[in-house]
Amino acid sequence: MQLDGNVNHIIFRNEQNGYTVADFEVGDGQGGEILVTIVGEFFEIKEGAYLHLSGEWTDHMIYGEQFKVDSYHTKLPENPQAIKSYLASGAVPGIGPKMADTLVERSGGEIFDIIENEPGRLLEVPGLGKKTLDKILKGYHDTKSERDIMVLLQDYQIPVRTARRIVEVFKDNTVSVLMEDPYQIALKVPGIGFKKADEIASNMGLEQDNTRRIAAGILYALQDCYKTGNTYLPKEELVSASAGLLGVERELVEDELDSVLFSGRAYKEVVEGKEHFYPIELYKAEDNAAYCLNEILKSEVTGEDPEKIIKKLEKRLRINFDESQKKALYTAVSASVSVITGGPGTGKTTIISGLCEIFSSLGIKTALAAPTGRAAQRMSQASGRPASTIHRLLEYEYNADEHLMSFRRNQDNPIEAGAVIIDESSMLDIELFSYLLSAIEPGTRLIFVGDVDQLPSVGPGNVLGDLIDSGRIPTVYLTDIHRREEGSAISVGAHEINRGVVPEVDNASDFM
Repeated sequence: MQLDGNVNHIIFRNEQNGYTVADFEVGDGQGGEILVTIVGEFFEIKEGAYLHLSGEWTDHMIYGEQFKVDSYHTKLPENPQAIKSYLASGAVPGIGPKMADTLVERSGGEIFDIIENEPGRLLEVPGLGKKTLDKILKGYHDTKSERDIMVLLQDYQIPVRTARRIVEVFKDNTVSVLMEDPYQIALKVPGIGFKKADEIASNMGLEQDNTRRIAAGILYALQDCYKTGNTYLPKEELVSASAGLLGVERELVEDELDSVLFSGRAYKEVVEGKEHFYPIELYKAEDNAAYCLNEILKSEVTGEDPEKIIKKLEKRLRINFDESQKKALYTAVSASVSVITGGPGTGKTTIISGLCEIFSSLGIKTALAAPTGRAAQRMSQASGRPASTIHRLLEYEYNADEHLMSFRRNQDNPIEAGAVIIDESSMLDIELFSYLLSAIEPGTRLIFVGDVDQLPSVGPGNVLGDLIDSGRIPTVYLTDIHRREEGSAISVGAHEINRGVVPEVDNASDFM
């Protein structure tokens, strides 16, 4: 069943999903008009809009007869009365009820052809000047763009909710983007995966072995790095995953690898004769992190003799640090970048508090941060000093229009601190690590604290483990347990497991 008519009045609309209830004005077949109720999901709907609807009549137990819309697109009315109603509604800025009557009477119902092809003729209409004409033309072409978008989306059976997401990202470029490469929506539109983009592309007539489809499948398979925590995929894994996703022969995938690299959305690195493929964002993050880390390592930090500083701290706090703790404090004070790692109960929190005391006594501003809010809160409670998430430290901001994340703190606007301590560093992923390093000014002490034996970050990369394994970063392992007196067997059990010893399990303890 199909209906053509004007949106007379919007009764209800949910902007989140587009669900709308409206009064709809249609011809009664005798030169008059009647109002019916329409319901359905609409990408965008305005009072006065002229729509072509497809759907079926339903009988609601409370609200009575309604027309349930399955699909729709905006169009221009064709008979003079419908054109008058459309223009009088304000659908085209610059045209009101009186002007609508005048324009239809003078054009004989051909007003849209005149606007499209001979707009100068409208200046012959009394009371219509150049400014009004410009307003009319702009409004008409704006609504034409909307019509073109909706016709395309409906023709290719794109659901309204999906259409909303696509247009939010690509706006007026939606039509050109879809015609050029419909698979762009899988890479750039949140909530739309390869399967949905592939379905749309199929509706648009793209064959299974189309090179654009294969390239998109490769890039989508490569995005699996974000789910698995990897920063790259070996060629063999990438080819197998892509061929399985696409349902094509491996040779077709291999033939398209170079074009994917040429597009600039992936990067290939050859290590010991083996090809590794990166999503370009992860390669840039790794490359930038390596560069920034080298620059920070080249810088020197100055200050008093670390041994004297530690002795002063012990005297002031009336505490005796064990040898591994002294080494950790010494390294963190004397090195531009350092790692302090150890299992539960080994005194990592004590080291952080000690470092804060030392830097405070030296007049060095210290920033404390952790990857998560909970970790930052624990860090603050233990040290007695303010701590934040790394995102807050870097002054995170999100551009909703472009769906991009950025930070105000960067190489041009570095963190204002002489020392930066990052706790729970095992949770750092490569992208956040890269952003952090970009905001560290050479000469700043950068200290990473964490348990390397904990699970790695959810995001791509194994930052803490790689820092230690590189051999370039001074690293101190805390081994002595300092929380035995708390009655917890967890710390002891964890250390025994790390040494390859099966711990004794006592059903009465908290380690069982």
